[in-house]
Amino acid sequence: GKVYDHTYPTLADLQADKNIISGQVVKTGGYYALNDGGSAIYDVTDAKPDGYYETLQNGLYAELRYTPKVINVAQFGVNPSQSDNYTKLQMIFDNYSQDANIYFPNGLYQFSNTLILDKTYCRLVGDARTELQKTTTNLSGYTCIFNGRTINDLNTKDVALIVGPANNQNETVYHHQVKFESMRFSSPNTTDPARSNYGIVAIGTAYMSFDNCFLYGFYLNLKQYESFGFNLSQTQSNGALTASLFLDKCVHVSANGCGFESVRPQASAVVLTNGSIATIADSVITMNGVAADSNSDLTLVGGSYETNYQTFRATAGSTISVTGGDIERHQD
Repeated sequence: GKVYDHTYPTLADLQADKNIISGQVVKTGGYYALNDGGSAIYDVTDAKPDGYYETLQNGLYAELRYTPKVINVAQFGVNPSQSDNYTKLQMIFDNYSQDANIYFPNGLYQFSNTLILDKTYCRLVGDARTELQKTTTNLSGYTCIFNGRTINDLNTKDVALIVGPANNQNETVYHHQVKFESMRFSSPNTTDPARSNYGIVAIGTAYMSFDNCFLYGFYLNLKQYESFGFNLSQTQSNGALTASLFLDKCVHVSANGCGFESVRPQASAVVLTNGSIATIADSVITMNGVAADSNSDLTLVGGSYETNYQTFRATAGSTISVTGGDIERHQD
């Protein structure tokens, strides 16, 4: 048949066209609605494709044209307008996340079941205001579980998750607002001292929050660069060898009811550098203390601080303010 381009407002309009024939190349303006971010190009065929496809009402197939390294979830039907994105999002994680940037356009993405992402060299990229929210408490309550994943990024260091710009992780951008609820992150090879593994690295995020999460990394667990808003609530963080919370050029950071631990002697569990401002309330910091460097300000309210080295360390121009709490220092 003759190949030609035809544009449909949505996928449903494409599927309803019973006059479409095999061999045509068509385009949609959106997945569920025009301009919803899911605009895509399809190749129409009468043979079931090996790649991702949509079934047409006349029995043909529309195979999605996509770039394997950059997956736009909206083109697969993952959309803030849907009450449950679980099936489609898990399908993407299972089949299309290897070596890929998984891109989420602006919006709140809800899903009913725990998402499992275990592919390697995968990166989640948000846009403007991106939130992931699980709507049920089944399957251990985790929104996502990241097991044994590696990302060969950030100067070849391995991390469990990178949140930041897709093309250049070192550029200064402030366009991400990402929320994680009841998630578990673990960096790979956490017992190998020859590797510098991170739990999570976030770069240029306008606002990022973790609620009821568990984070485990080998070197620096949660490393946040050049960001404005950052909130942790009821989250446990273990940096293993050094800081479990490392903030660089970050302001308006808060942590409530959290736990931070670093087991390496003489290393601080919480570290602020280069003008970072943070408030930690009603939290527990064990094994090592906190440090504020390079004109950074740290406020501690309540909580418990148990260390075997320096409890607090602030360089010239930096401040650490303590209100209430239980401070214990143990000498090994």
